[in-house]
Formats: sequence, structure tokens, C-alpha cells
Amino acid sequence: MEQQGKRHFGVVLPWAEWEQEVKRLRGAGVSFLEQPTVLLEGTSEEQAKLYLNDPSHNVIEIKAYRDVAAKLGLQDHAG
Repeated sequence: MEQQGKRHFGVVLPWAEWEQEVKRLRGAGVSFLEQPTVLLEGTSEEQAKLYLNDPSHNVIEIKAYRDVAAKLGLQDHAG
């Protein structure tokens, strides 16, 4: 899955839920298109992602951001 811009459906989970989902999927023997990975570790842009296919062979991306508020620019909008 080196190619960027692939057509896919994605979901962003809270970090702990992403980690739990990875464990669940591995335990179920799910085949990943791209192994779960953490990118930009230790930075404000740290993110985790994995890719898999649904039964119709659509690409599904499951992602998490370590600091989702910073990633989405929400830190300036705290109420």
C-alpha cells in the first residue's frame, strides 16, 4: 500500500480503541493490506494506521492520532 491517494473509506478512533481493535483483528486472523504501524512517533503528528479489505474488497483505513485536538486544530477552540 505504498501508493498514496488510494480510494478508501476511513475511520479515526481514539488511540486506546485503535490499539484494542488491532489486537482484536489479529486475534481473529484478519489479513491486513498494510500492517498496523505508528508513524512520526514522538512528534505532535504521531499517528497509527492500518489498512484492510472489507468483504467486497473495498479498502478500509483505521487510524488514530495521539493528539487528535492538535491534529485537527482544535486546541485553539477549547471551550
